[in-house]
Amino acid sequence: MNRETNTHTPAEAFPLVPMEQAADELLIKRSLKGDYEAFNHLTRRYMNAVFSIAVRMLRHREDAEDVVQQTFLAALENLHQFRFEAAFSTWLIRIATNKCLKLIKKRKKASEVKSLNEDTEESWEMNSLPDAVSAMAQSPEELVHNSEIRVMWQKALSQLSETYRPVYILRDIQGFSTAETAEMLQVSESNVKIRLMRARLTLQKKISQALNKGKTPP
Repeated sequence: MNRETNTHTPAEAFPLVPMEQAADELLIKRSLKGDYEAFNHLTRRYMNAVFSIAVRMLRHREDAEDVVQQTFLAALENLHQFRFEAAFSTWLIRIATNKCLKLIKKRKKASEVKSLNEDTEESWEMNSLPDAVSAMAQSPEELVHNSEIRVMWQKALSQLSETYRPVYILRDIQGFSTAETAEMLQVSESNVKIRLMRARLTLQKKISQALNKGKTPP
């Protein structure tokens, strides 16, 4: 008597885990099998992080939103190239960073670099100053004018070169490690450390100059 052959996919191939709780690896594997809902969950999981980096690098909300869309589209199209050797978020942010840098270069060539405007604080959604900048206030008067220092910091950040700004944003604002930043920007860890040091020194110099310029002579 012939026994019926079991042709079903083993249940352990894709564990029955709610997508909200599923690990990135599982969602990626499901996405590669054509499960677009799984990729939608990956998108929702990392959209805010990608936008936060893009808007700080580009200093323009609409451009940042475009980069976010382009980043996830590129991620979907190239998902088969992801090797699980690094975190998915690292791979994703590397794509976003590269797209931001390309757009910055395109702006420069077209002489369309946008200047910092009065709505920067709101559009960037920056809720706090880095500790290094806050610590630069040395008197009660400077502490009172913390909002002025914030504007100075934002302006100084916008003036950092494309070599230093991504490193500063990823390390000091987003909180990624030196190794993660190096992976995202595809440079050595020592290069990240050098760029970060120069970025910090440049920001401190610009803010100090702005503070001194605003002081009333005795």
